[in-house]
Amino acid sequence: MCIVAFAINQHPDYPLILIANRDEYTARATQALHLWQTAPAIAAGKDLQAGGTWMGINENGRWAAITNFRDPTLAVGTISRGEIVTQCLTSKKSLSDFFLQLAENADQYSGFNFVAGEVSTDSALLFSNIDQQIYSLNNGVFVVSNGLFTDDWPKMSQLKQSLTQHMHHPQFSTLFDLLQHNEQHDFERLPNTKIDKELEQKLSSVFIQPFNIQNRLYGTRSSTIILAEKNQAHIEERQFEGDKAICHHVELTLNSNLGSRTSNLNPQL
Repeated sequence: MCIVAFAINQHPDYPLILIANRDEYTARATQALHLWQTAPAIAAGKDLQAGGTWMGINENGRWAAITNFRDPTLAVGTISRGEIVTQCLTSKKSLSDFFLQLAENADQYSGFNFVAGEVSTDSALLFSNIDQQIYSLNNGVFVVSNGLFTDDWPKMSQLKQSLTQHMHHPQFSTLFDLLQHNEQHDFERLPNTKIDKELEQKLSSVFIQPFNIQNRLYGTRSSTIILAEKNQAHIEERQFEGDKAICHHVELTLNSNLGSRTSNLNPQL
């Protein structure tokens, strides 16, 4: 997944509004959004190549998403980054304890940004194994892409502004439209992620039109939206196959009796 925008405690009915695009090679085997028969139950898609997922929410109201960090000079990890999301959504640890453990083992993974929260607490934590910081996020609109959380790439600013403007009357159709912006940005506005500028430009839009990278087709594979109330999460995904958009929807009842468990943690921000 390459861009995630989310609003925490910005709407009276939806303490979490999350919209995201997953960018991936089209040949990578993927299972669409569905309800995993795990304990707790999880609503998510699945990467059939490595077995993990890029984002999801469980019946206890814990949600999580991950993005890759784009820098071809970084070492390749030994464990799939999608496992982080799966482990977080099935873990019995408090969110803060999970993040502390993740930080201790972060060098086992390729570069990533990982964000997770709990609907009942109106807050989230974010960690990247690049800057090694844990950030606490409360009451606001935030965007994570393939650089550092503190970066301000053009498509990050664009999606943050769009979500801020449209989240007060959230509808799936409107929010999906925000994820369809395919405007590429000028060279002088692009970040330096140590790849070719022409390739950087192709990756600079919120929605990436499919194109060939070394004879492999790459682009936005799916868009996902989570509208979470205190007791119910509405999750919808659009998978893109050529000119078709295949929709999948899951309704997940949340256990509102579960509060957040805490531990000693002094995050940044």
